[in-house]
Amino acid sequence: MKSYLLLFIFLFLTNQVWGFQQWQELRLQKQKSEQTAMKILLGWSAVSLAGSGILAANGNKNAAAMHAGWAVINAGIAGASLLSKNKVPSSHAEYLQNEKVFNQILAINTGLDVAYVTTGLALQEMGKTKRERDFGSAIMIQGGFLLIFDIILFKKSGNRLTKGIDLITGISRFGETGRTQSVNYSYVGFRYSLSD
Repeated sequence: MKSYLLLFIFLFLTNQVWGFQQWQELRLQKQKSEQTAMKILLGWSAVSLAGSGILAANGNKNAAAMHAGWAVINAGIAGASLLSKNKVPSSHAEYLQNEKVFNQILAINTGLDVAYVTTGLALQEMGKTKRERDFGSAIMIQGGFLLIFDIILFKKSGNRLTKGIDLITGISRFGETGRTQSVNYSYVGFRYSLSD
């Protein structure tokens, strides 16, 4: 009887330590992924601004202005994100909720990116003036980059979300530091409802 009790305690503690380490790894993975993404966006802003200068020097002031505008907006988003102090989620449920919201924002962004590319293509092909066609080309290029960028981030976020759900379903039966916790979550047609 004593050996079963010791085995149970050992397995329980091992599960708690393993679960904690997995969550820490997942949180760090999210933080690193988002920092890398913002550095890439900042780099794209620099490329857009340099391209804007080259376009302006070659007389295409319309496309130059459009690329410069996108560069400033992207640099602002990336800079603000890199400089902000992101609050570390206090619970697994909070982590999952934050990741879910981030994933949904990326889905909306991806839809907007498709609209940018489509609008740019339409302006480029049907624009009546050189200015409209130049703007169309610039919008299409910027939207195309953002479409690829957001699809990659969406996939990475979805993978972390799935892993987080798998982790919480695997360790939720043991509780989380003695607290009662509840998670209600819908993702890709599956509904998870967990509570201790």
